[in-house]
Amino acid sequence: LVDADAFEKVHEILGRFYSLILIDTGNNHRVSHFKAALEAADHLVIPVSAGADGAHAAETMMDTFESLGYGQLVKNAVVLLNDSATRRGDATGVAAKFEHRVRAIIPVPFDPALDSGDEIDFDALQPSTRAAYQEAAAAIAHGLADSSES
Repeated sequence: LVDADAFEKVHEILGRFYSLILIDTGNNHRVSHFKAALEAADHLVIPVSAGADGAHAAETMMDTFESLGYGQLVKNAVVLLNDSATRRGDATGVAAKFEHRVRAIIPVPFDPALDSGDEIDFDALQPSTRAAYQEAAAAIAHGLADSSES
């Protein structure tokens, strides 16, 4: 079981060796390790499906973060707006919900090369997918640079 103390210990150890630590927290803001990860975060990347349900879940999460005092993390966040092969959402409408809340919204097209869930072969991705993830990486790096200057 990873609680807040265990998270903080692991984060401190990793911080000795790595300048960039990626954390996938899941979405339960009530558990202690989630709160510890949020406290340690310099930047948020929020994956959102292009459907109304994904947008609603992301909005609720952002509202929660803001109510907990992490509004600046939300403001500086990068949203990855993911398209689906089976369900087309209103990506434009979803993006409009976030455009005044976050720093960047990057549309990511569906790519069959990612559908299997296997190890990602960057060369097998469609050019539009590679471009989207390169744009996302640049937006994230820009946000990290901005947060380190403050």
